Amino acid sequence: MVTLASYLTGIGVTISQGVSLLEATGVSADGRTIVGYTGLPGQVRQGFVATIPAPGEAALLALTLTAAYRRRR
Repeated sequence: MVTLASYLTGIGVTISQGVSLLEATGVSADGRTIVGYTGLPGQVRQGFVATIPAPGEAALLALTLTAAYRRRR
C-alpha cells in the first residue's frame, strides 16, 4: 500500500510543495479519476480531481504528434 500522493507523483503528477492530499472521497468505475480534498496548513480545504491517463494514451499521443510533424515537412 502507498499513499495517494506517492502514487500520483510516481506516475508524473506534480503536487505543489506543502500541499497535503487530505482525503480521497471518490474513485470512478475505471479507477482513473480520483476526487477528494487537499489543503495547505492553516487554509480552507479545497477539492481536487486527479485524472490518470490510460496505459498507452501518452504513447499514442506522442505517435500522433510525431506523424503530424512529419507530414508538415
